[in-house]
Amino acid sequence: MLNLATKDICEKTVIAGLLDNCMKIVKYFRKSVPQCVLSNIQLVMNGSSTLLQLPIKTRWGTYAKLVSSISANEACLKSAVWDASLPVDDVLRNLRVLLCSDEFFWPTLNRTKEILRPLADSITRIEGNEMDSRGAYKMIKKAYVDAKQAVVEGDLGGPLQQEILEVLFDLSNNF
Repeated sequence: MLNLATKDICEKTVIAGLLDNCMKIVKYFRKSVPQCVLSNIQLVMNGSSTLLQLPIKTRWGTYAKLVSSISANEACLKSAVWDASLPVDDVLRNLRVLLCSDEFFWPTLNRTKEILRPLADSITRIEGNEMDSRGAYKMIKKAYVDAKQAVVEGDLGGPLQQEILEVLFDLSNNF
């Protein structure tokens, strides 16, 4: 049920475009030269380097990890795209525009992270624990409540906010 909610949010809303952009970022920084540049910047800024996480297509909770890994590396990514050792091509130019979009990309990414997090965390806890059905039911119920609250507090704008709330209400009412 939580996987379906996460899947619907990731596929049927404007968030699908955001996730596509996130995957483009990760795929670019998985290439050898960009990965080396990003790793060096992470070491300087954070003291350690981490690989950006790509989602597993059938594991919808991993899309929250994708969003979180990019959000956690915002400053490093913004710095990396301007590194002189990167070969400038259309992909890099597009990433520069995207990653420097403080009015749209980053606020939407962080709101999306807050919406997906309760669903993904609950999926992980349920799958990783031997939990009785009552405990799982309570956890699923709370995940829906937390996700709905994140949507309302996220100020996503009328149509997107309404679209995500409809997905969450439809699935939580059928639960």
